[in-house]
Amino acid sequence: MKKRKILKLVSGIILIVLFTFVAQFSQAATCTLTQVSSFGSNPGNLLMYKYVPSSMPSNAPLVVVTHGCSQTASGFCGDSGWKTLADEYKFYVVFAQQQSSNNSSTCFNFFATGDQARGSGEPLSIKQMVDQMKTDYSIDATKVFMTGFSSGGAMANVMLATYPDVFYGGATMSGIPYKCATDSSSAYTCMYNSVSKTDSAWGDLVRGAYSSYTGSYPKVTIFQGLSDTTVVPANATETASQWTNVLGISSTPTSTASYEGSTHKIYGTGQVELWQITGMTHGITVDPDGTDGKSGGATNTYSFDKNIWSSWKAAQFFGITSSSSSSSSSSSSSSSSSSSSSSSSSSSSSSSSSSSSSSSSSSSSSSSSSSSSSSSSGGTTVYFNTTSISGDDGYTKCTSAGASCEVGPISTPAIGRGTDAKDNRSVLSFDTSSLPDNAVITRAYVKVTMSSYFGNPWTSPSGNQLLVDANTGCLGSACTQETADWAATPTASSVASIARWTSGTTTSTDFNAAGLSAINKTGKTQIKLRFASYPSATNYVFITQGSGATLYVEYH
Repeated sequence: MKKRKILKLVSGIILIVLFTFVAQFSQAATCTLTQVSSFGSNPGNLLMYKYVPSSMPSNAPLVVVTHGCSQTASGFCGDSGWKTLADEYKFYVVFAQQQSSNNSSTCFNFFATGDQARGSGEPLSIKQMVDQMKTDYSIDATKVFMTGFSSGGAMANVMLATYPDVFYGGATMSGIPYKCATDSSSAYTCMYNSVSKTDSAWGDLVRGAYSSYTGSYPKVTIFQGLSDTTVVPANATETASQWTNVLGISSTPTSTASYEGSTHKIYGTGQVELWQITGMTHGITVDPDGTDGKSGGATNTYSFDKNIWSSWKAAQFFGITSSSSSSSSSSSSSSSSSSSSSSSSSSSSSSSSSSSSSSSSSSSSSSSSSSSSSSSSGGTTVYFNTTSISGDDGYTKCTSAGASCEVGPISTPAIGRGTDAKDNRSVLSFDTSSLPDNAVITRAYVKVTMSSYFGNPWTSPSGNQLLVDANTGCLGSACTQETADWAATPTASSVASIARWTSGTTTSTDFNAAGLSAINKTGKTQIKLRFASYPSATNYVFITQGSGATLYVEYH
């Protein structure tokens, strides 16, 4: 034990150089958290803090957060904004905090063999924190998630690998792949230079962490600054390779989009995501002024305003930002709704795609669909996606008062204010009749592709939103475009929104409960896209239909 402690102290001195020069770190904002002094044997000698919002529903989600070197739980809480999200969406948060007696620079010891194994050290301490929360509160066991930054990001990968039966999703920020490092020397190599392995070799490391496990593995979203010289960007792509292999999907992205000047990649049908943040050094990305549609997080030495609030994006990925996730009627048996619920992994080291992405149809008026499934303690989750029916798709335009309406003459659907001063609204049609009648839909979102744009409708007027309406069946007398579609009242209005993007594909936020209920299991579901406010000047976007638009649905 004495030898182990000395090794950690020496490793901590090294890692203060490796991760950050943060001895002079000053927190820009802090949170008031409650310390939990007793939560099991705590073999990793960590501190546990919790945040419990008021008026919590039953079966609420839980997010576990690990900070970076020389940070504290309350300081990182203030920077990341997790407390704000917990208050709004009603989930619990646990903040694990390192102690200088374990690591002189208070880095999590992700590189120490005793602290990267199931049933020992820091991983067991963090797992015991989850167990304590489940004892003290009503928590949905299928909605427990893990996230962390820097050494905490590396520890997040450790937790997802060693306890896939506990965590149903994770978000790693400026971390390194699981077991890239097994001592302080190899930690230096991984962080400063990265290590390249085959997908299957990376996957084998995760599978070996709990070799007798036969269940599903968590979905993972990864955030990485492209100007990071402390944890070089290649670590993020290697992490993506590791988790795509574990989840049995291709390590080649199925979509790549520009998003607020950065790059967003989706793998499979969304089981893994990668956010590559342009111009960001070692840190997390926040958005205090709400450029991305929701303001949150605080700028500091290691948190940068890059117009993307990473904590909010992670919460969306986990599927805990819709009204249904905070409902007191949430069933403890429902699986986590997220853009990438965990898929069953193969026990072999080879990577094989277990879920297919939507493909272009051979006919311009047809659509294509696919589905895959995974099993967890919450039941079997089926992933269904279908491309839009281009023969039905289109747009209508009217004056802002809804007069002088006409069907749009251009084949690509338009949204926003055109040069004729008319307000364009698009309608996409999806065949969802293959969904089982008894399907319990837990999540849905739509992916669209940019064709071209003029100006910025999201700022005309300031704070404008691109909204998603959902309709059971056809909006009008037929599913093809009609002038009446412009003003037609959908089954559910404003079920989701789409933040500004300028090229490639992007995804909406998760549909709310009303949007999930509007999905038609016996025929077509139509989606209307419109701006909340009539643009004050010519500002519009054109999107592509058919294979360029996809509706994703997850159900039991």
